[in-house]
Amino acid sequence: MSSKKNKNVKPEKKQSRSSNSFTELFQDGKFLLNPWSTTPYEWIGMGYALLMFTVFTLFFSKTLYTDMNHVKWLEYVIMFAIFAGCLVMLAVMQALQGKIHFDKEKLIKSFSVPQLCILGYLLVCLISAIASQYGSDVWVGQGRYEGFFATMIYVMIFVLLSHFGKYHKAVIYSLAVASIIYSIIAFGQYLGMNPLNLFPEGYTYRNTQFLSTMGNIDVVSAYFALVVPTFFAAYVLFDGKYRFYFLLPAFVMVLMTEIIGDADSGKVGGLAALAVLVLVLFNNNKNRRRVLELIFAACLTLFVYKVFPVTMVEGSVKIGLAFGGLAKISLVLAFAVAIVWLYYFFKDYKFSASASPALLKVQTAVNKLNFSPKQYRITIAAVYGVAVVGVVVFIYARYYGAPGMLGELSQLFHGHLNDTFGSHRGWVWKETLKLIPQWPWLGTGPDTFKAAFAENSARFQQLFDINWYYDCAHNDYLQIASNTGIPSLLLYIAFLVTLAVRSVKNMSKNPLILLFAGSVLAYSIHAFFSFSVPIISPLFWVAAGLLDKLIKQTDPNGKNLLDGESQTAA
Repeated sequence: MSSKKNKNVKPEKKQSRSSNSFTELFQDGKFLLNPWSTTPYEWIGMGYALLMFTVFTLFFSKTLYTDMNHVKWLEYVIMFAIFAGCLVMLAVMQALQGKIHFDKEKLIKSFSVPQLCILGYLLVCLISAIASQYGSDVWVGQGRYEGFFATMIYVMIFVLLSHFGKYHKAVIYSLAVASIIYSIIAFGQYLGMNPLNLFPEGYTYRNTQFLSTMGNIDVVSAYFALVVPTFFAAYVLFDGKYRFYFLLPAFVMVLMTEIIGDADSGKVGGLAALAVLVLVLFNNNKNRRRVLELIFAACLTLFVYKVFPVTMVEGSVKIGLAFGGLAKISLVLAFAVAIVWLYYFFKDYKFSASASPALLKVQTAVNKLNFSPKQYRITIAAVYGVAVVGVVVFIYARYYGAPGMLGELSQLFHGHLNDTFGSHRGWVWKETLKLIPQWPWLGTGPDTFKAAFAENSARFQQLFDINWYYDCAHNDYLQIASNTGIPSLLLYIAFLVTLAVRSVKNMSKNPLILLFAGSVLAYSIHAFFSFSVPIISPLFWVAAGLLDKLIKQTDPNGKNLLDGESQTAA
């Protein structure tokens, strides 16, 4: 046989990954960006993201619980200064060596639509700060360190990581390790201990509602919204044993920490994002099994929490034993999920010839059952619909007149809206909506809500006989409109919407986009019930920056800031 090659036959062109179908990409668990093709700028960005997900999250000091905002603010400012300084030094060295050639047209094209929206938002915030009647307060802020300087750093974190960041598995696994450590600290505090001596003398979780290195349970809830969707998507998309060693424990432990903390804003955002991820990821048998494994683990986590209640009795922690309604429901759900998982197991598992005839008969029967993608979508939609209706009816009938969030929801379902709902959020939101039209274009200035709302706070104390004052609207979108005006809110919403649209358009080419798209979605929903603080907000901007970079690398029209070349996913 001749060894000569036929010159008339053209070699087969290797198919680009970006042209693969959505299902094929999800079946390829090894679809990862090659770390060895990373530029020096991207190594710096990747290192910064890794440090933020670990060092920033776990950092503690003797003053952490007494001055949480200041400690975390100082930490992320220093870390950002180092990150930006490294980028500048590298750029200067390369410029001196003649390796950087800027082109005005390519420079403009290198900015994505979300980047342009958020830079426009920053510009409006600057004008608002300059025009504000509150003087120097606008630059650092009136107590929560959320003034213009914080806003500028947040935006620059996003823009720089969008240009110079890079996804790598190490970033996700480092986040998982940090989350496991974070959860262990929280569990110790929940059981009456004081790991790392975070609580001052005489204080515990029971009389402060502070947990781990995040502090207030509302911030703990925000952390849940940010990281749990990432672990969910990573567990489904990644292959290898480390999924079980790190991603599954991180998912379960942060979920348990959120249940312990019992704050609601993060639950709403996190569960909404997880519902979307289930809908998107439930597209082949392997992914379906993995999704079901995570749901099974979540049901068992809730079951353990309800069966072994932890209470404080005469100054000491006692672990009880109970088997109430929610424990029974979670156990039944876990059993149902296990049955469905077995269905997909029998669909794919290759039994040997010596296997039990009964097992082979079961597999034969299972293989006769086939569902189309349309039937899967209809089934999931039906399950969601039944679940939502069932929960609404149950809360409507069971919790009317009861205290807490479920009681408030029941009253809302009955058509009763009270100013005290959501820790008086209803009253604050209504008063903030009255405040916004007084300064519609530029607001009162970054982080000046405390002063602008002072008269309302005094009236609140008289109305409800509670010695509270408000330095935020407990709704990030109302807060933005109040502080920096309606145009800035519209630009911020445009930033979120364009980021979401680009995610949806490109996730079929690169499913890794889901690692951060779910987190950004969950945090954006959580923000409707909460507000920006330096304890958690920097992590959102890191996730958003990495998301935009993944989109730019996937989108054929994505450009690199320095050379203008297309950055398709490798």
